[in-house]
Amino acid sequence: MRIDVESFDDPRLADYRALRDRELIGDDGRSGTFIGEGLLVIERMLAVPGATRSILAAERRLAEIDALLAHHAQPDVPVFVTPDHRVEALTGFQMHRGAIACGDRSVLQSRSLTEIAPTSGEALVLAADGVGDRDNIGAIFRDGAAFGAHGVLLGQHCHDPLYRKSIRSSMGYTLSVPFLHCVLPSTLRMLRRDHGYSVLGTVCRPGARALPSIRRTERMVVVVGNEFRGISPEVEAECDVLAFIPMRAGIDSLNVSVAGAVTLFHLAHGSGTLPGGNPTGQA
Repeated sequence: MRIDVESFDDPRLADYRALRDRELIGDDGRSGTFIGEGLLVIERMLAVPGATRSILAAERRLAEIDALLAHHAQPDVPVFVTPDHRVEALTGFQMHRGAIACGDRSVLQSRSLTEIAPTSGEALVLAADGVGDRDNIGAIFRDGAAFGAHGVLLGQHCHDPLYRKSIRSSMGYTLSVPFLHCVLPSTLRMLRRDHGYSVLGTVCRPGARALPSIRRTERMVVVVGNEFRGISPEVEAECDVLAFIPMRAGIDSLNVSVAGAVTLFHLAHGSGTLPGGNPTGQA
């Protein structure tokens, strides 16, 4: 639904005003809304019913946005239209992609644990323990999407997956891979005790098993840790096995999102659950 913007004082633009300088904090201490940049991310937002509050776009992007709204049967989503330079003046940052959207966090933050970690059948879950970098959090969700993770458990002190730049780093997969904020040690303990999950912790130290020797169980959680400290002792105590990725001498570690991708690939490929895929496509 096109709405031409005549003034920055329009109260309907409040969600977009000075995005660099403020957050709209909800009851849980995080923003009540989130911002997505670019047509790819907006398309993933529209794929989640009720997640998109509105869209702010330059005129040059309007035809593409109309096509997305029609494809996802959401013609009533407000689309505020304005020249590029006005968008940048309003939001406080350069908008190279020509479109941004405002979403409702509550739609994405209301999932149950069983949506993330199914209690029957095969399941592969990714867990992040204190991953603090916005780009790493985004990349971890992209890993999960690429290798078939059912969802992501986010322990305390993880970066916000709905932060604008985290969404961008994930290629929008923080919107489609379900996640749950939790107290990770007690959640892992419950999944092991009550639902037959095994927990694999990724580490880079002597005494752990080499990843190629690990075989996937029916229901498994893969834990990646903080960029500097690794997995916390409390979370490590809930791991059934610790694994390292064999590397050349003198290389002691990988970026956390790369380690997560290598581990998920091994488990998905080894279990026969990874499809052939398209080598020319994008994850």
